[in-house]
Amino acid sequence: MKARHVLVALTLGAASVVGTAGIASAQVTPSTPAPAATAQSKQARCEKATARLPQIQARVSKIEARIATLQTKLADAQGKGQTDRVKFIQDRITWAQTVHDHLVGVTTQITTRCPS
Repeated sequence: MKARHVLVALTLGAASVVGTAGIASAQVTPSTPAPAATAQSKQARCEKATARLPQIQARVSKIEARIATLQTKLADAQGKGQTDRVKFIQDRITWAQTVHDHLVGVTTQITTRCPS
């Protein structure tokens, strides 16, 4: 039994030495700076982003329709005094507005960075 404990201790010790060496070598490795964007890569990114604009705008339209539907449901639930349902619908409206704001922001960024 004692030999078994010694063997386990040696194994754990060897593993910790190897692990420490791996961590030390990972910390020593210098990081290379990212290459500057060339005009060609910027143009390729702009083409890709501009190609996605119709999809993003379609999604904005769907989110706006969803917000309108949720507001109708919210008014109905408030009229019926359903407080739990009102809270649930308000949370969905908040999330839908967050998504809408994000999509509008992305559209704005694409149009400002990639004028065409």
